[in-house]
Amino acid sequence: MDNVAYLLTCSDTSRDAFVLAKLDQSAKLRKEIGRLLNEWIEAEALAMLGDMIREIQHTTVAVQQPALPDFLQPRLRQPR
Repeated sequence: MDNVAYLLTCSDTSRDAFVLAKLDQSAKLRKEIGRLLNEWIEAEALAMLGDMIREIQHTTVAVQQPALPDFLQPRLRQPR
């Protein structure tokens, strides 16, 4: 509310300076939001790519190395 009171009482020159300062602040914030949005999108895309690669590798390994029947599975030595 302080800004409203100031704008109602200040000179035209001061009001113009105030408006320009707020437009400059707005432009800087818009630029920062755009930078953060791009960073967020890149992080999400890389996470999705990582999931896709993991899924492909697990699928490829499962296809290339079929499970052996139980009687061919190596026996683990029991600790003495």
